[in-house]
Formats: sequence, C-alpha cells, structure tokens
Amino acid sequence: DLANKKADLLMDKKLEEKSKKPARASDISVEDQMQQLSLGADGPAPETPESLRFRSLPQDMQRRLLLEYPRILATAMHQYSEGDNCEDILLKAFEDSSEMLRVHNSDGDNPMASALARQQGERAEKLVDIAVKRNPDALDDRTRHRESLLMLSTQSGSSADSLMERLLIREPTQLHRLYDNDGRNFLHHCALEESTEVLVSGLRVTKRLIEEGRLAAGQVSAAIHMNDRRVTRCFT
Repeated sequence: DLANKKADLLMDKKLEEKSKKPARASDISVEDQMQQLSLGADGPAPETPESLRFRSLPQDMQRRLLLEYPRILATAMHQYSEGDNCEDILLKAFEDSSEMLRVHNSDGDNPMASALARQQGERAEKLVDIAVKRNPDALDDRTRHRESLLMLSTQSGSSADSLMERLLIREPTQLHRLYDNDGRNFLHHCALEESTEVLVSGLRVTKRLIEEGRLAAGQVSAAIHMNDRRVTRCFT
C-alpha cells in the first residue's frame, strides 16, 4: 500500500508539473491564439476587417501564419540590425506571409488593389511579383466594386504600364469577360483615364494578343462596343 501511495503521489506531482508548463503554439487552437494576440493592456482589441478576413482563411493557413510569425519577425529584426535595406526586409516578410495578400482592408481591397487605387504602381508590381511566386490566386481577387487588378492598373498611369501588360498577358480573356459593378470592362477603364498613354498602352497590348491568337478580334470588338450601365461606350 505504501508503495502504491508513493507511486500515486509521484504521478500527481508529474501531472501538476505538466499542467504548469506553457503549451506549445502547435498545441493551442487557432481561436485561442487569436484571442491571445488580441489581448492588450486595455483588454481585447476591437475586430477589424483585416482580422475578420484573417479568421475567414482556412484553419491550416491561419495556423501556419501564427506559427511562422515569431520567426518572420525575428528574421526581419536581425536583418534590420545588420543594416539590410528596409524595403527588402519588408518584401521578404511579405513573401513569407503571402497568404495575407488575400486579406482585404476596410475598403474591400487586397494589398495590391489598395496600392493601385492609390496610384502606387511600383509598389503594386512588387506585391504582384510575390503573388505570382507564392499566391497566384490573389491576382484574381476583385474589389467590392468588382474591379479587377487589371482595371485598377489603369489608374496609375505610366508607373503601372508594365504591370498592366503583365496582368493582361497572364489572362487575356478578362478584357471582355470581366465587368465591374458599373458594367465597365478593362477598355472602359482605359478610356476613362485622362492620360492617353494608358489608352494607347492598353490598345497596344490588345493588338499584340490578337495577332498572337490569344484574343479573338470579335470578342474585343464586342467589348469596345459594350455600353456600361450609364449607356457609355468605351470610346465616344
């Protein structure tokens, strides 16, 4: 009996010590980790569109990001302390967390759309580079007004000229297939911009794609003559 009591006491002690050990991140549910991250000095932080969008990501994706976050942050800090270029550090961190390219802000834009809407063509192109390599589905996201990245690229003028070409070449049929909430396609957006460079650039790439057989002339013609919901054609 004495031996059994000692064994029981030893087992109880081990269980007590185990309960005091902090749980590994991999053992904590995503929901609990999110709750821990949201706790600040003044209590839980309010939900934001970004955090809600994060919660809508697949569970395995959320878990990977939460587990990788300390490593990404530590790497960025060390690179910064060693004198590395700040933009390069940020872009590497973005690449390691490329799932976030599909997280929309309060305007309903993903980071690439947000950059284009603010005429930050060069920054948008760098984010697109990451998406091409790590998260190509993000390139197909639409804004809440149903605008595509290709449509938004017309707003950045010559700074997004190469990006416009890349996006159109990647999926030529979006020229006549995708329309925003106002019934406008890519060519409508080209025509709406004050810069003739945008229109010329869009038509130049379109002509090349027709010559290469990647776009049908009839489909382009239909897109040109398509009225938007304000009964406005692409070119009037």
